[in-house]
Amino acid sequence: LWSDDDLAQLGLRKAIDPGVPSGKREVSRSVALVDGVLTVVYETRDETPSDYDLTDWQLRKGLVANGYSIDTIEATIKAITDDAEREMRWMAWDRPTIIKWDSRATQEFMTWLGIPGPYAEAMWMAAKDYVLDTTVPPPVTDP
Repeated sequence: LWSDDDLAQLGLRKAIDPGVPSGKREVSRSVALVDGVLTVVYETRDETPSDYDLTDWQLRKGLVANGYSIDTIEATIKAITDDAEREMRWMAWDRPTIIKWDSRATQEFMTWLGIPGPYAEAMWMAAKDYVLDTTVPPPVTDP
């Protein structure tokens, strides 16, 4: 790479790159003079649950941290009287490896548990940072 001195000899300079702010996603970038300084300028948008897939561990840990009992969820699924619906709900609950926010199954699951949309989004965004351990994170505050 070129050193600052090498670039200066050619009348060039490196752009300052402030990076994408936390909680944002890059939409596009350009380079512009900002207060006389060559700077990388980002167009951003807020991060959303769709930006992150969860593992089954992260989803379950998020549910437990927010007062949803795994035993109660499983008992509720097992109490479904329609065999096909019960089996479909059980497979969606018991066998996922990656859970996508935008999937129909995820949205139905959140609705079925009675988790309001903004609260579900806040829980998802907290759960994306959970790691595989046994600590119980604090619950999400009402968004």
